[in-house]
Amino acid sequence: MVRENATREVPELYSLLLQHLDLTPSEKDALLYFLIEIRIAGTYTPYSRGKTIDPQERTDRIAAIIGDTKLEQFLALEQNLGSYAEVVHMDSVLEKHDLPMTETERDRVLQILIDIQDRELALPGADAERGSIEYLEYRLAKMDERERTLKFRRAVQSGSLNT
Repeated sequence: MVRENATREVPELYSLLLQHLDLTPSEKDALLYFLIEIRIAGTYTPYSRGKTIDPQERTDRIAAIIGDTKLEQFLALEQNLGSYAEVVHMDSVLEKHDLPMTETERDRVLQILIDIQDRELALPGADAERGSIEYLEYRLAKMDERERTLKFRRAVQSGSLNT
């Protein structure tokens, strides 16, 4: 069941990201296989404790599959994996409403989500001590940003987004 879930989820999670990498079919297949195997190995079940792979080993193995140049691109794009996954989800929701996004619209929505994520990370006070005024201001600003994101997502899900 773990393999089945990983085999379904990983390609979906990385689908849009991999489109931006311009990989050969064999590179894409090998990379997806490796990412699936990492997911399976890291899964905690009643029968296994889950294993994490050393980040350097992961990087080295990905470089062996796609090369050093594409590795840099992959790692940069992977920092926004959550945004890529969100766009894939939004696209599937819109498609169910007979409103599929064009490639340009997907790219625009992706950039909006990345910008939102970057703004959240850049909020002053992120490194402030818990309980301080700076930290509370940071949390309030983050909540405001999160509310704007949720409104954006609701608009997409309802099909009322004009991209």
